[in-house]
Amino acid sequence: MSENHLKRLSKGTASMFDANLLIFKSLLEFEKQRVEDIAKYGNYATVPSVYNDLMKWFKVQTGLEYSQQNLVVKIEEYENHG
Repeated sequence: MSENHLKRLSKGTASMFDANLLIFKSLLEFEKQRVEDIAKYGNYATVPSVYNDLMKWFKVQTGLEYSQQNLVVKIEEYENHG
């Protein structure tokens, strides 16, 4: 996230565009950690119950299935747009 985006967020002037970009980046970090935990512990017990809601939100916002690849695509689209 650029310094400009962070300044706008801290001033309360962030747009929905900025909010979506921040959420997409947070979801990507969450997804990477989830995959690491599953590989490390070999189960899905580490997945919080909010995970299904996040997947649904992503699909509603973007029209795409939730995946690391699609998160990266959306982040790149948003960063290149702004």
